[in-house]
Amino acid sequence: MYIDPRYSSQKCSKCGDIRKSNRKGSSYHCRACGFDIHSDLNASRNIAQAGISCLSRLHVNQPNVETV
Repeated sequence: MYIDPRYSSQKCSKCGDIRKSNRKGSSYHCRACGFDIHSDLNASRNIAQAGISCLSRLHVNQPNVETV
C-alpha cells in the first residue's frame, strides 16, 4: 500500500493542524495545541494513521452461503 507522505512532517499527529512552522529540524512543536515530539516520530504516526484509515475503507467480498 502506498501512503502519500506529503505534509506528514508538518501535520500534528495529535490535533491535525498543518503548518510549516511546526517543524524545526528534528523537533516538532505544534503551534495550535502545544504538542512536542521528534519530527520523524510525528510524521510516522501520521503515515501510520493514514494507512489504518485507508485499510478500514477496503471492501471485503462476503462469502456465498447457501442454506438448504
